[in-house]
Amino acid sequence: GKEKLTELKINFIGGSSRDNEMLLEGFQPNANLRELWIYGYRGERIPSWIDDNEYLSNLKEIKIWKWETCVCLGSFGRLPRLELLEIADLPNLEYIESSTTHPIALSAA
Repeated sequence: GKEKLTELKINFIGGSSRDNEMLLEGFQPNANLRELWIYGYRGERIPSWIDDNEYLSNLKEIKIWKWETCVCLGSFGRLPRLELLEIADLPNLEYIESSTTHPIALSAA
């Protein structure tokens, strides 16, 4: 089941902004997840769990590509094991919240 999942790659193809938001918000991964890749997300808001160490305490890598409507990303600073945050093709991104407590390698493609 979901509790044994260590790697998750999500590719959004179509759907409205609201549909994308509801789908991703409802996912809430388990604490065993190590890698999370999300491609093509059309939501305006990120899910509430994405920078929450309760759900993602062992996450080491996040890759976010082609989020066309996203304006702000969470800080990801509450994820104690996060080593890599890769962001590509977010044309409307205005800022990333800042509250990091440890260094995170940023990669912009």
